[in-house]
Amino acid sequence: MLRQRIITALILLPLAIFGILKLDSEIFALVLAAIVLIGGTEWCRMAGIKEKLVQGLFLVILLLSLWLAWLNIDNNQFIESLLWATLGWWFLALFWVLSYPNSANVWYGNLLVRFVAGLFILVPTWLALVKLQAELLYGPERVLFLMVLIWVADSGAFFSGRKFGRNKLAPKVSPGKSWEGVIGGTIASVAAAWLISANFNLGLSFSITAAVTYVLIILFSVLGDLTESMYKRRAGIKDSGSILPGHGGILDRIDSLTSAAPIFLLALTQGWI
Repeated sequence: MLRQRIITALILLPLAIFGILKLDSEIFALVLAAIVLIGGTEWCRMAGIKEKLVQGLFLVILLLSLWLAWLNIDNNQFIESLLWATLGWWFLALFWVLSYPNSANVWYGNLLVRFVAGLFILVPTWLALVKLQAELLYGPERVLFLMVLIWVADSGAFFSGRKFGRNKLAPKVSPGKSWEGVIGGTIASVAAAWLISANFNLGLSFSITAAVTYVLIILFSVLGDLTESMYKRRAGIKDSGSILPGHGGILDRIDSLTSAAPIFLLALTQGWI
């Protein structure tokens, strides 16, 4: 398993970096749309949508939503409205996570809620990454910056959790996560943000407001991870899929990004960072 994880990571990482830095925005959007559609099939599995006709309907709605987002990629009012709505949705997801398993009847018992949840997880992620990558000034570099923040947070949480983890973060949702891990990962990620901002010109400031914003972005990335874990636990599955050997599915790899990317773009639009 470890060997598979390493080999897959060594293949995917250069491809991801190349795609972010070198692909034209239109091609990047198409490639990312294909990835998101694969994620959509995995979402159906996680959300217990088993009927082929209903799965197809969800994927069609997802594709139309991506197309609508693309048509409004330069409409700042549309983008900001969607980002604020997405922020509100993630606060709702936070309530569901905190009240699990009592909340399951709400977010799992209603097909419409599962449809909307999947759209809020996938569409704003695609829009945020496409919008960021398309920016002529610092665009691709900021996408990589965001990913580095999440990677550092994940790594910091893993090592600090193993060393100091005592208090469980959400034992009913993800028993392996601890508050100490979250704190360690957040500190490491904010430190990385400061170092990168100080040494590379990405047009990003580092202030008290920015530091607080980075903390919030990392906390939202944890929420994205927990939300997917909650759905997988309810569905009785370990991974969202098996397309990535040793890593599971697409959603297993981008769960933190689904919540962090829209908040990161929102922070940029509001001048918080």
